[in-house]
Amino acid sequence: MRRRLRTLSLAFAAVFATLVACELAVRYLQDTIPPPDGTPYRNDPDCGYVLNPGDPGLFPPDDDRHVNPLGFRDRDRAVPKPPGMWRLVGIGDSFVYGDVPIACNFLRVLDDSLRATPPAGHAAAEAMIAGLPGWDVRNAVGLMRGKGDAWRPDVALLCFSIDSDVTGIPIPGAVFQGNLHFTGSREPLLNLLRKSRLFVLAEQLYGVRTVNALRRWRAAARFGGAAAAPAVPAAPDALNIPIAADAPEGTLHPGAPVFAGMWGDPADPARRLPLKPEFLRRRVENLPLYRTETPPEVARWWEQAERQVLEFDAACRRAGARCVLLIAPSEIQVDPVVQELTLRRAPLPAAAYDFAGPSRRLRAFAAARGIACVDPLEALRAAQQSSGLRQYIPNNGHWSVPGNAVVAREVAASLR
Repeated sequence: MRRRLRTLSLAFAAVFATLVACELAVRYLQDTIPPPDGTPYRNDPDCGYVLNPGDPGLFPPDDDRHVNPLGFRDRDRAVPKPPGMWRLVGIGDSFVYGDVPIACNFLRVLDDSLRATPPAGHAAAEAMIAGLPGWDVRNAVGLMRGKGDAWRPDVALLCFSIDSDVTGIPIPGAVFQGNLHFTGSREPLLNLLRKSRLFVLAEQLYGVRTVNALRRWRAAARFGGAAAAPAVPAAPDALNIPIAADAPEGTLHPGAPVFAGMWGDPADPARRLPLKPEFLRRRVENLPLYRTETPPEVARWWEQAERQVLEFDAACRRAGARCVLLIAPSEIQVDPVVQELTLRRAPLPAAAYDFAGPSRRLRAFAAARGIACVDPLEALRAAQQSSGLRQYIPNNGHWSVPGNAVVAREVAASLR
């Protein structure tokens, strides 16, 4: 018995030593070998990561594929700011990056309006786009601290995503070898494993389908049986993005595939694209955010998120910019169909949830601290009801073309 235990101990020690050696080797190689050509991201010392700029002149400045020298899907911008220029910079995750054609992005709509009619006393004006999939408020704080003095924006518009900037706090994004990875999770075991770059690399290469299958099995066990909600058929042309199974909202990678009607234009006025079960599962997982009695874990996330907003406001003040908080509501707050289908799968009765609560909390938080705030929740709800068009891209969670137009009008009205 002792000999067997000794053999097992030696085998365990050998496996552990091998894994440690592989972990150190992966870290060394990722940090020292330049990323291969064609990778979408590059590391940034201030904000974590940005896009790799394209070759000058490869795409026109208004092309969806154009990436400016600053590392964003935007027109080229002058740094430092030219004299007489009034500048707004929109900062955030993929609500800012935009999952619609760039011409329909709410910040591009604002940019076109400001270029045509600058504010009084200014020779020119612009609205910059500085947002990426996987970003959160921590990235925004780093950007303003590191680049605020050079960019000198008059207004820094922080787009705060109700879902990902609260429940996504445990799932930060990081770039290794030019590719985006997620180094945390809301699940304790997965959160521990993702501290290893070896595991993150293996998950990215091989584990997405396996993790998705395990999560589907767990969801079926949790919501199955006699009380299970009716299955929602998947659209045959639905979006299928290879990202981590529990990545936060706002993680579409550049160049993600699209399909007809996905942007919520009149091509899909009657909801011909049904909601996918995987999309609804994500809505169910975020339901604790809307509980009338906030769970302790969600309360901690809220406290962290609010501290980060205050750090962003302080960074804006140091750069001489006015901080404006733009609340990006979740689709479940706006679309009654998404809300109803999610509540059918909810672990608690509908009365346990207050879908306007997070927006109300942010407005009160901003007002108490003198931070200007734009909340398009009611405007999006009204547009959804009056037009019948989806304000969010089906099975995606980001503003559609009509939704971007509504948000652009709300921000413009606030600026006036």
